[in-house]
Amino acid sequence: MQLTGRQPGSLMSFIDTSRDEVLLRFQIDPQGLPLIGFTLYDASGSLVADAPELQLYSEGVTISAADGEVLFAVMPDEPATVIYRLYNHKGALLTVSDGTRTQIFGYLRMDGNKIGANRTKPQAKAPSA
Repeated sequence: MQLTGRQPGSLMSFIDTSRDEVLLRFQIDPQGLPLIGFTLYDASGSLVADAPELQLYSEGVTISAADGEVLFAVMPDEPATVIYRLYNHKGALLTVSDGTRTQIFGYLRMDGNKIGANRTKPQAKAPSA
């Protein structure tokens, strides 16, 4: 997933619909940097990492399951590219992204704000006479 070019204040959440649990959330701060919060499970449904509060990972972060499978990564030299494998609490794979290509499976809802608190809807132009 690419985070470049998103407007400050924009928000994207990845939600496990089987119990309305937010697994991954991105929000772009006023400087255009991604704030990230996550709750990550592995393929067996075991909780691997839980940091739901939004924070900046300027040094990058990689979280792997016990078997070495990378569940989430933000590279320090490319903070705009995010790699993830999101499983739910039952071990069902909901979505996977290598940073370029994203696959979406069942039980996933993606919510985002189209018009946030820092953005307004463009006004329609009045017809000219």
